Amino acid sequence: MASRNAVALAVALWLGLALGTHGGSFAAIPCVVAGAAAALVPVRGRHPGAFALAISFALLGVARSAAITARDDAALAGFPHSTTMTRLVAVIAEPPRLEGDQPATVLAVIASAPRLPRGTRVRVHLP
Repeated sequence: MASRNAVALAVALWLGLALGTHGGSFAAIPCVVAGAAAALVPVRGRHPGAFALAISFALLGVARSAAITARDDAALAGFPHSTTMTRLVAVIAEPPRLEGDQPATVLAVIASAPRLPRGTRVRVHLP
């Protein structure tokens, strides 16, 4: 019996994550409030409690997905839009990959001009 409830909660959470990608930051806060309220509301009856918990998981999934989408959009807005020359001070984060046509490595940016968001990692194709 418990495994069926866990599957329903997992499906509800994944459905919420899939539906929340286009919600934006305005959907995150109301979904968190509604999801917490649905999880904490005492429900009488035989199956309404499981249904309320599944609705809560779906709403919390929508909120998480909407918040992550808004965070990613804000991080992408910090990157330069033009194809200008960028100077980097970086350390190698991953060893060079030699599988493709050109070897590539990932650099962790310490400083740059123009400025990049903190924690940026850049893939550089080596000659």
